[in-house]
Amino acid sequence: MNRRPHRPLVCIDIAVPRDVTGIPNVHCYDIDYLKIQFDGAISECEQEVPRVEAIIAEEVAAYEQWLRGQEVAPTITGLRAKADAIRRAEVDKALRRLPHLNESERRQIEALTESLVNKLLHDPALRLKAEAQNGRAAEYTTAIRHLFALGN
Repeated sequence: MNRRPHRPLVCIDIAVPRDVTGIPNVHCYDIDYLKIQFDGAISECEQEVPRVEAIIAEEVAAYEQWLRGQEVAPTITGLRAKADAIRRAEVDKALRRLPHLNESERRQIEALTESLVNKLLHDPALRLKAEAQNGRAAEYTTAIRHLFALGN
């Protein structure tokens, strides 16, 4: 330790009897000390188990909810795709009849029709997701696919 006066040393004394004692700048721990520390750490970990289990249960529930919502995602996507295809066809037809419109006016019509489609489909999509959470995804997706002729 004379060669390293400003660099403390830590050691674990596993000898019986203990033989590392009283050396300046040496922090010595024995097996008894380590066992006490280990037991304390284990006790603290055990106290956290209910909290960890609650976090896991919460995350599992959130994942299951997300998973149920995924059952209806293809139907919502299909419904939005069909509505947007109809919207685009109708906008194109209208714009052909209105050749005098400038680019800004055409963009406004596009934005207006996109907004209408989004607003019309917003509540049905939310309700479909809610029904999926209630375990009724299959019957609602079947009905929507039939009503809107979305195919399989």
